[in-house]
Amino acid sequence: MRSRALLLVAVGLLVMAAVFGTVAAFLAVRTASFLADARPADGVVVGLDEQYSSSDNGSSSHTYHAVVAYDVGGREYELTDRTGTNPPRYDVGEGVTVLYDPADPGEARLDASYGYWLETIFGLVALALAGAGIPVLRVRVRRAARARLARTGERATGTVTEVRPAGKVVYNGRPRTATTVRWRHPFAGEQTLTEITWGAVHAVGDQVGLRYDADRPARALVEPPAGPEPARGRDELPV
Repeated sequence: MRSRALLLVAVGLLVMAAVFGTVAAFLAVRTASFLADARPADGVVVGLDEQYSSSDNGSSSHTYHAVVAYDVGGREYELTDRTGTNPPRYDVGEGVTVLYDPADPGEARLDASYGYWLETIFGLVALALAGAGIPVLRVRVRRAARARLARTGERATGTVTEVRPAGKVVYNGRPRTATTVRWRHPFAGEQTLTEITWGAVHAVGDQVGLRYDADRPARALVEPPAGPEPARGRDELPV
């Protein structure tokens, strides 16, 4: 059940990352297409559009969006800045530069770097979601690979050659521990496996059972001793 929950979390995060990434890409392509053909024009701030917003807790806020007039071919147009601030970013009467589409002069935006914040936000959110989802998916894949190897892997016997701390982190009173086992493959020769567990499960010199991938002997795991299997770290299965 826990493994399935991990998979659902990972898939959910990656799906949301794909959605936000798609929106970011669409906005970026649209902006790039606009900027490729846009022409500059002088504009003047003729007003401030005050917009209100309220939240569920009853608080409210307001922002000011510059209303800009500009002239193209003797015809006057107006645009309202899509980005609002409080206090206002511009004063009435202030001169600004406008970028407009020559095929449709009414399609315009202010020539300001902050005007591309929407694409940036969607892109950053997509990266954050993917950055969270990919590690979760990797954990799920590693656990599934380990479970499959524990069921179907070839059996072998090895000897514990080293037991050492693997950092200073302690979980439920058990330190993170690295256990190194040497064993011999009938064709590939001597192999070394290091597993990370919470707490020391074996001692140096112990004979332990192993499961390994017949096609890739380096992929191996130590079979747990009788009783509940201890919590394992994320590096227990070489890939």
